[in-house]
Amino acid sequence: MESTFIQGPAGRIEAVVDETATDVWAVLCHPHPLYGGSLFDGVLAIAQAEFKSVGGASIRFNFRGVGSSDGEYDEGKGEVDDALAVLDWLNEAKAPAKIVLAGYSFGSMVALRAAASRHLDQLVLIAPPTSMLGPIELPDVATAIIAGSDDPYVETAALERLSESANLTVIPGGDHFFGSVANELASALSATFRSSVS
Repeated sequence: MESTFIQGPAGRIEAVVDETATDVWAVLCHPHPLYGGSLFDGVLAIAQAEFKSVGGASIRFNFRGVGSSDGEYDEGKGEVDDALAVLDWLNEAKAPAKIVLAGYSFGSMVALRAAASRHLDQLVLIAPPTSMLGPIELPDVATAIIAGSDDPYVETAALERLSESANLTVIPGGDHFFGSVANELASALSATFRSSVS
């Protein structure tokens, strides 16, 4: 893996690039900056490992004000701009054949909003906090949602209403952090990502 900096609207964006021989890429968005979220989050590490296991390359990055990224927290608005800047950099620097945009918790909210204005091949929402998102309007892109059945921040019933337009996986016994069901999360992510890489 290689550390790099990408120019974003608030200054430099710190990123870690895990390049492979493929031209299929995932951009991974981390959880809430004010609660310890960063590109080194454990759930994102699982997502990165599973994307690599099916042959994909990936980039994780820190939102503004996190780690060595410039700027400061912007209540989700500027963070969407950060994600768009990373997507634009990826398109220019790597010319990917396919792009998967994935986010965990707060990062899923950012990914959902960013997906509305960029071409993607797959959107993956991990533990999307339904109370923060409000009514969820999915973009016109293949979408997968993964959540734990015991997550207090995710209203499973709200996600089930999307099951006609999104592939929903609910992991029994999983909470918001997936600590006790990490293997099940890895399996769900692997199955989800495999459809994009193949």
